[in-house]
Amino acid sequence: CSAPKPHVTLSGACGRTKTVGATRSRLAGAVNTTARAESVLRIVRWHSALALFWNPLHIPLRHTEVMIELGLDTFGDVTYDSNDRPVTQAQALRNVVEEGVLADELGVDAFGVGEHHRADFAVSAPEVVLAAIAGRTKRIRLGSAVTVLSTDDPIRVFQRFSTLNAVSNGRAEVILGRGSFTESYPLFGYDLSQYNQLFEQKLERFVKLLEQQPVVYPPIENGKLRTWVGVGGSPESVVRAARHGLPLTLAIIGGSARR
Repeated sequence: CSAPKPHVTLSGACGRTKTVGATRSRLAGAVNTTARAESVLRIVRWHSALALFWNPLHIPLRHTEVMIELGLDTFGDVTYDSNDRPVTQAQALRNVVEEGVLADELGVDAFGVGEHHRADFAVSAPEVVLAAIAGRTKRIRLGSAVTVLSTDDPIRVFQRFSTLNAVSNGRAEVILGRGSFTESYPLFGYDLSQYNQLFEQKLERFVKLLEQQPVVYPPIENGKLRTWVGVGGSPESVVRAARHGLPLTLAIIGGSARR
């Protein structure tokens, strides 16, 4: 059984676990909290040559670099004020901007904003919120968590994030996913029965845009747009990301992390 392309570690696909190339993994969890403590453990990236669990010949491994980066994710939850009344969605959005600015000041590595189209989460246009944060920060990376690619246009997604990348001086990244909530499908006129097919087709097109096929404007100024695939942990999703050579974000939004 042949192993997939670099950037992922697959477990079970070949009856064992292999690490291919320089492993990049991301652990993401999400919790709903109050405005006083709205935070999510977001990123654990390992940049090293390491093998996990499968080293039958006991070959000595040389770890050239290990780097852990931590960040915050938010869905832009509509929280409650001191009188136990829900804040407006407009205020929730302003709170998210202030959280991103504070994260930059405290030295957090990255800040991610989710996309939803419902009453309990205020952020429906992550790129706009991230651009507001970009204008008040200098260092922190800014990304979606996630962008629901299945109900969007890949070219427009790329253009919005390439614009964010330009105004933030190269700090943008995007996580592409199918969405753990499904309200965007009927809202934008998509058939929920096409949940998997839509994502597969649009992800394939987005990957071509990363290779400038075709060139769209504005182009990325240096290198490529940092792009991840957000998955809920299914083997099929992991294999899909590996096939496209993209790193993973593993999101455990509910249920047991054991899965």
